[in-house]
Amino acid sequence: MNHTRKLFKAFRFCCMAAVIVLGLVSIIGTGSSDSGSKSSGKGDSVQAEKFMSLHFNEEGKIGEGAYISTFQVVKDECAFEFVENVYYVNACAFGDIAAMGLHGDFNHRNTIDASQEMRSAKTRGAWFDTGENVPKWLPELPAPGEREFTATSRASIQVGSCGNIFYRTMHKSDYYFTDDDKYYLVRFNPKTGERVFTDGAGRDNFVNSQPETSSGYGAVWGVFGGTVYSSACGRYVYGTIRPWSYYAGQHYGAGPHYLFRYDFETGQYRRLGLPGEVNITLVGMTQDSRYLVYRVGGDTKTIDLETEQVTVLQGHPTVSALPRSLFNKSGYLQKAINMDFINVITGERHEIQMPWTSYHYNGRPQVSSDGNHFFFMLQNDATLYVTRNFNSDAPQTEALCQLPADVKEFTIMSTRGQ
Repeated sequence: MNHTRKLFKAFRFCCMAAVIVLGLVSIIGTGSSDSGSKSSGKGDSVQAEKFMSLHFNEEGKIGEGAYISTFQVVKDECAFEFVENVYYVNACAFGDIAAMGLHGDFNHRNTIDASQEMRSAKTRGAWFDTGENVPKWLPELPAPGEREFTATSRASIQVGSCGNIFYRTMHKSDYYFTDDDKYYLVRFNPKTGERVFTDGAGRDNFVNSQPETSSGYGAVWGVFGGTVYSSACGRYVYGTIRPWSYYAGQHYGAGPHYLFRYDFETGQYRRLGLPGEVNITLVGMTQDSRYLVYRVGGDTKTIDLETEQVTVLQGHPTVSALPRSLFNKSGYLQKAINMDFINVITGERHEIQMPWTSYHYNGRPQVSSDGNHFFFMLQNDATLYVTRNFNSDAPQTEALCQLPADVKEFTIMSTRGQ
């Protein structure tokens, strides 16, 4: 860790001392907007953004020697702050809070005694506050038995605009096959340490009360699927759930997927969507937490969570789950030959004129806090770019700053929805 810190400090000194000349020619339009022109001044919303970056090791891999840091763009240069020698497979951030599902190198194998090691690895999640930059473990369920332990679903971790962290955790057993997938939802407040677990009985009763649920063999319980999304106030979470049962050493889980809302204050579940809709896949949620996008029966639909009105997005291809960083308050970015913006309120599709086709991008773009711009990297190019006013007729693309060559991924730490 000390060696990494020394290299990091040396790199940062060199970056601040050097003059970096960027040769990208911007696409300059004639349209106007309150943030449409390039500016490094105090009032520029782009310059106010903060990011978290993932640095690969000397072999160009996510492994020992990799680390994370935070950075901001200051006068066309990236000013970095080292966080820790940890690395992740999934990350989400909001404001000063970042949470992540850690790479397999950080999964602990629980031992029963000195001579016997558990077969299953314990997957972990972590979080940190940029005011401290010290990662801490996400709380989990207490282990119920000697040969049992708990694990966190690394892909489920989300940071809500309320500042809480939402994720799934479950019991696991090393020596018998029972309810391995019986996850509980957790709402964790990193400021106060408060943690709330969903009620297992309420979840199971909700699933059993649905007319499409077949009792099958043995007791039926509910299994959460994929990512959950929270309301702006943090009281509600939205997700999908399906029936799951166990009998004679076998699991039976080929049931319908229901769209639900869970109330952390009352402990009550409520089914959402149109009557009879099952096998639902969540696509994502808008920045302001008002619109939920989901896929069912070959259609992509939007539900207004204030009115619960459902709208079919006509003429748009069905899409899989998308990270919330692709959304602003009215829709989401979608990679096509160029880059498209799908408005989930009007159903309109806007093609964004870009200097590259989509296969040149490295990973997914990140929408800015105000929802007007998005940031991205290109393949084999350690440069941070921004496309300003992407939903206008004259978007402007420019290079913001040069990143270290070992940065392969970044996450915006925005104030989305506020």
